[in-house]
Amino acid sequence: MRIVRFAAAVITAVFLSAGCDSDTDSAGRVYVAGTVGTSAAYWVDGERVDLSPDYSAMVTDIDVQGSDVYTAGSITSGGELACYWKNGELFTIAAPNNSRAFAICVKDGTIYTAVTTLALDHLYCWHDDTLGMTVTGTNLHAEDICVSNSIVYIAGSYENSSTEHVACYWMNQARVDLVAGEAYTRATGVAVHDGDVYVSVRVVMPDTSERAEYWKNGTRVILHEGDLAMATDISVTDGNVYVSGSYLPAAGSTTGCYWKNGQRTDISDGSYSVITSGIGVADGDVYVAWQDTSSYPVAYWVNGTIVTLVTGGYTQAIHVRDPDQPVVNPL
Repeated sequence: MRIVRFAAAVITAVFLSAGCDSDTDSAGRVYVAGTVGTSAAYWVDGERVDLSPDYSAMVTDIDVQGSDVYTAGSITSGGELACYWKNGELFTIAAPNNSRAFAICVKDGTIYTAVTTLALDHLYCWHDDTLGMTVTGTNLHAEDICVSNSIVYIAGSYENSSTEHVACYWMNQARVDLVAGEAYTRATGVAVHDGDVYVSVRVVMPDTSERAEYWKNGTRVILHEGDLAMATDISVTDGNVYVSGSYLPAAGSTTGCYWKNGQRTDISDGSYSVITSGIGVADGDVYVAWQDTSSYPVAYWVNGTIVTLVTGGYTQAIHVRDPDQPVVNPL
C-alpha cells in the first residue's frame, strides 16, 4: 500500500495490483463497468478488473483515454466516500462524507467528476483535485458529464419550488432547464457534437405514462410515449444520434432498445424484463449496456448478441473504443 497526498486537497490513493497494463498496445475495445454484490469492477474485452477488494464499493461510470481506464463511484469507509479509479488505483475525492461520484470524463489530461451528496442537497464538479463547481438545492442528481471547448456539461435534475423534478443540464455553473410541469423528469445523458448539445431525457407524466426523448440545442425530439418508456444515455457519432432506453410493449415485459435518429431497434424480445444503462458506437457497431431484471447479469448487447460477463450484478456503464482510434496516453 502506498499513500499519495495532494496539496490542494487531501486525497488518499491505494495501489491495486489488478490495474490495466499501461502499454499502448494493450488497449481494449469494449469496457463495461459493473457492481457485483458489494464489489466494484470493470471488464476489458471480457477480462475482469476488480477495483476495491479492501472496501465495499460501487462503480457508476467509465471513461477511457488512450490506454488509461477511469471509473467513478464510491467506497464505504466510515461512511460513503466519493472516489474515482485510474487503472485500478483508487483516489478518494475531497467531497463531504456520504457522497458519491456519478459521472467521470477525462479531457486534455484533466479528470472531471460529477459528485452529489447522498442527501441530494449538494452537487459538485471536481477538476482533478480542484473544486470547480458547487450547486445547492433539493433532489439534485448528476447522471452524465462531458467537456467540450473548456465547458463542462453535467446532465441531471433538481426539484424546483413547485416540487417538480426538472430535467436540466449545467454548463459550468449555468443551469439550462429542459422539462418542467410534469410529475418527474430527469436528464440521463449528455453529448456535444460539432458545437451542438444533445441530452437524453426521461419523463414521467402526471397520469403516470412515460416518455423517452432527447433534446438538441433546446429542441425536443420524442422517441416513445407509453408505459415504462425511458431514455438512459445518448451518443452522437458521425452526425447520427443514438439513444439507449426501454419501453413496455402492448404485450410482454419491459423491452430494451435503442434509437438511431429516432428509429427504434429492440434488443430483447419482451419475454423477460430488460433495461439499459448506456450506449457506445464504434466502427458502425452499436453496443448497449444491458440488464436482465430477473437474473441481473453484467452484460452488453452488440449486433444481436448478448455478451454476459457475470451473473448477479448491475451493469452501470459502457465505453467502446473505435479500432481506428490512435492509442496515446494524454497524461
